[in-house]
Amino acid sequence: MAANHRAISNASAAVDSVFPGTGNSHSASFFNDSNDPLGLHLVCDNDDPAVDIIFVHGLGGTCRKTWSWDRNIDNFWLPWLADEDGPSSCRVFTFGYNSHFKGAGTNLNIIDFAKDLLFQLSTFWSGPGEHRTPIGGRRIIFVAHSMGGLVVKKAYILGKHDSKYAHLIKRTHGMVFLATPHRGSQYAKILNNILSTAPLGAPPKAYVADLDAHATAIQDINEQFRSSCEDLALVSFFETHKIGFGVKILVSRFG
Repeated sequence: MAANHRAISNASAAVDSVFPGTGNSHSASFFNDSNDPLGLHLVCDNDDPAVDIIFVHGLGGTCRKTWSWDRNIDNFWLPWLADEDGPSSCRVFTFGYNSHFKGAGTNLNIIDFAKDLLFQLSTFWSGPGEHRTPIGGRRIIFVAHSMGGLVVKKAYILGKHDSKYAHLIKRTHGMVFLATPHRGSQYAKILNNILSTAPLGAPPKAYVADLDAHATAIQDINEQFRSSCEDLALVSFFETHKIGFGVKILVSRFG
């Protein structure tokens, strides 16, 4: 029994590292947190933006805690971009979707999150009447963490084949990926197993299964994005140091 407990603890630690932001100390606070809502939210406004920057969190993240020091929304740093020389000329948004671990079972997957992102972008207006400034009038840059990178890539693929999103796709200039598991993760199946066997176990999540290294969803996203991203500026940040408990680099340059 003790050995099994240690195995689960080690697996949990590995999952927390490959999917940053999943730590148990925060899991209760970011479920149904009214201060960290779902959907698209304007953080920094600009009457004549040069660029619209969209931040998209990853698995177990939220629209504010992911972009907060120590995951404390009192330290939410995206508003600080308004005081920086370059970003001050931009509008800054954050997008939230339900990638939590607690709660009822759900069949939501990466495609569902991608469709919601496209819908939220296409229906956003930042002001009343004639002063409305829709997204798509300026260049768009996405900054995506972890699974959020896969959500953004899938949204771009879907938008490429849907005329009502043509203005968004045409204006998408680049994407910045932060520790995105482009080729999936060997820990996705472990995480779903942990969720289903925990004392207050949650049903396995479809969007976690999508992250498996052998999942069809991952393979389709990679194949389709590879043939449609030629006009984009792409930057990917990955881990270069091993983590402390003996597991090798989890999101490497080849991840």
